[in-house]
Amino acid sequence: MRLKYYWLIVFAFIINLSAMVAKQQPDSSLTIANAYRLNLTDLPQALEIIEKLHKSHMIPSWRYNMVKGHLYYNANLYRHAVNCYKNVPDNIALKDSLQTRLIVLKFMMDSYDILGEEKEVAEIAYRIIREAGENKQEAYVAMAQFMLGKRQHDNVSAQEGYKKCIEAIKTMKSADYRYRDNELSFFYEKLSLMYIKDRQYKKAMQMSLAQEKMIYKSHWKPFARSKERALYRLYSIRTWLMTETGQTDKADHYYKLGKELDIKDVTIEHYMQTYMQNKKMYKELQEMFKASEQVIIDDKNEFSLTMVEILNHEAQMYAEMGNYKAATHSYKRMFDIADSLRIKISDQCLASVREAVNHEQQISQHNLLLTIFLIVVVMLVFISIILLFYDLRERKRNRQMSATMQRLVFYRNLLLRKDSTDKKTNPNSKETEEEKHKRIFEEADKRITKEKLFLNQGFGRDELMRLMGVDKNVLANIVSKYTSMNVSGYINSKRMIYAISLMKEHPEYTMNAIAEACGIKSPATFIRNFKNAFGMTPSDYRKNLDKQEAENT
Repeated sequence: MRLKYYWLIVFAFIINLSAMVAKQQPDSSLTIANAYRLNLTDLPQALEIIEKLHKSHMIPSWRYNMVKGHLYYNANLYRHAVNCYKNVPDNIALKDSLQTRLIVLKFMMDSYDILGEEKEVAEIAYRIIREAGENKQEAYVAMAQFMLGKRQHDNVSAQEGYKKCIEAIKTMKSADYRYRDNELSFFYEKLSLMYIKDRQYKKAMQMSLAQEKMIYKSHWKPFARSKERALYRLYSIRTWLMTETGQTDKADHYYKLGKELDIKDVTIEHYMQTYMQNKKMYKELQEMFKASEQVIIDDKNEFSLTMVEILNHEAQMYAEMGNYKAATHSYKRMFDIADSLRIKISDQCLASVREAVNHEQQISQHNLLLTIFLIVVVMLVFISIILLFYDLRERKRNRQMSATMQRLVFYRNLLLRKDSTDKKTNPNSKETEEEKHKRIFEEADKRITKEKLFLNQGFGRDELMRLMGVDKNVLANIVSKYTSMNVSGYINSKRMIYAISLMKEHPEYTMNAIAEACGIKSPATFIRNFKNAFGMTPSDYRKNLDKQEAENT
């Protein structure tokens, strides 16, 4: 009996020992290469692999952050990528690893470029030029020079930007770099896009042909479908180029070639937006815009110029479709984000000024007077530039808002004419409560607009209740549901839209006269309501209106 228990104990010990040994042995799937293979199909799984490798001390911290950054970069999550890359270049373990530092700095530079953060792009580009130039790494010098040329083209001088980009291509061609042809294909791709935007279509095609040649010469990593993604970019740009030059058959051909590759990349698909708009592919456009917005939101970068641009294109698409409510919603989101960006930029500028002041306070006493003088001068110049920039943005924003308001008035009149031609509801059909509320609101809204009931200074909640035949709770629910406003806001919106019509039709009217004509006693109340509704004062709107009329004449 004792012998039996003895063998059971030995057997259990052997099983536990085997389990411990198996647990200590590395899983064959836990490799960086496998994480890259999963990158485009299952990002969470790829990130999990890297986390396990790091926790088990199979890769150092700097490599963990670099690979994680690459995974986010390939998934178009550039904000996440930058946050990972930041932990790599200055790591003490990479003190003598120049190549790794330059690779990470290059990816950081590209990420900041896509995010539209000019200051960071310039800082990293000059750092790459300094470190690579000191160590005769011509390929990385060329990458940084090309980026600076691209930014110069976009922000300063197109011709000087092109010149700097061409010089960077010459430098890259003479460099001893394994992925030289890959980088050249990217250079030609960016140049072709720049030429298309500048309507230099012949040069754009030359760059596209050079890009295609480099794609087939390059060394691509097969597990990331890098070559297919490069070809997808090529075909997408060709589709755009052929559309711009009116070569419809060729545009159809390249669009088909791109779709056959079965690549999903929101940073590339927007190149085909013009083609899809011309083909009225609204369903595909909606899917593309929603996917782009979701990627930006996932990257925690929703308050960005990229999101503003996407929402602007989305609103234009909805307007073309005749879905004016969705178009208005997209425009509202766009203006909200633009306002937040303006505040963010102002805060950053103020933070920069405060940082400069705090730094200068640490200077020794014998330089204090000179330092204070220089700070005051710099701050005055800086504030002047900010005020000038803010004034220019406000003027542009006001012009855009004026045009939007005129379109909204046009759409309102169009909908009123459409309502007047609609057939009457069948009296024998039984309507639901929701249908009844909708009918009541539409009939009341039509009557209010047609008879201009809102011009009566006493027109308010009680008159609206009597007009619709409902109590105040039902009234509030109906107005909120069909206008997304409260009762006061709804009535004020009618008055403000009418004020726009008056200012356009009667430029000789004073603001007091317009306010009184709209049913508002106090001019101050009228100005406040107008600004709340449209984001500008009546005077600013009238100035923009006068400018538009002067330009048209």
